[in-house]
Amino acid sequence: YYYYYRKAIIQSAKNEQEEALKSCEKALKIKPNDVDVLYHQSMIYCGLKNYPEALRIISYILEVNKDFAAAYQAKG
Repeated sequence: YYYYYRKAIIQSAKNEQEEALKSCEKALKIKPNDVDVLYHQSMIYCGLKNYPEALRIISYILEVNKDFAAAYQAKG
């Protein structure tokens, strides 16, 4: 899980957003409700201007972890 999460961070930093999304998906298959991966995935979708998907993920994060402050900030 951690390998794919770190890979996604590096890929998104290199502006390889589609590849980063694939790495997030692989990480989430191993650890499905990891809020850090989910949050990173939502930020990638924001960067791609896919706001509905980003908001869907942020809302899901808040369902599984009401204490994840960054999700509240991202939701606005």
